[in-house]
Amino acid sequence: MVDLTMTTEVATELSVPELRRMYSVVLSTSARRPLKIGIRDDLLAAHPGRISAKTAYQLLGTHTKQPSYLAAIVKGGPRYGLNGEVAGEVTEKERAWAIERLAALRAVSEGAHMVRKERSILLKKYEASGLDEGEFAQQQGIPLSALHSQLDTARTERLARHQARVKLVTALEASGLSMEEFAARERIPVSRLEKAQAKLRQKP
Repeated sequence: MVDLTMTTEVATELSVPELRRMYSVVLSTSARRPLKIGIRDDLLAAHPGRISAKTAYQLLGTHTKQPSYLAAIVKGGPRYGLNGEVAGEVTEKERAWAIERLAALRAVSEGAHMVRKERSILLKKYEASGLDEGEFAQQQGIPLSALHSQLDTARTERLARHQARVKLVTALEASGLSMEEFAARERIPVSRLEKAQAKLRQKP
């Protein structure tokens, strides 16, 4: 026997994209603003039975963990409710926490970047050496299995960078905008576009 109640709930449950559109005034990903303390409860109360705990977490948890949101907290000022109404202020304690959190995220990001850079350098050295993996592993004093894993990861990362550059340059060309206009629209440095174009002229 089909549970009609469960079927109805599933059919009417609101998705993350739908909720972002409904509350774009406060959940915009391009201009994040500090959210009201307790906004999750307001959201659930506004749509009883139509938002799961998982959806609420995906919507608000992911939104508030982004560096751009933390930067908004650091800046301070009003907090905002679901409909864009002012609902409290960011406290100095909250600003201090956000500053610490941003610093931690940047440290992790910089550490990961250095590891990727080291893998990229290792791959370039291997390709320039003319040696097979066994010979290169012995030369570098690296276990063969570890070298093989690092080289595979470096190749995957290099391909991903190439694909990202292709996507970016293709979007620029399709936009009909100048490089400066496109960079302003996408909120990225012009130097990133210039670097992407230069890299695509080289071997991927």
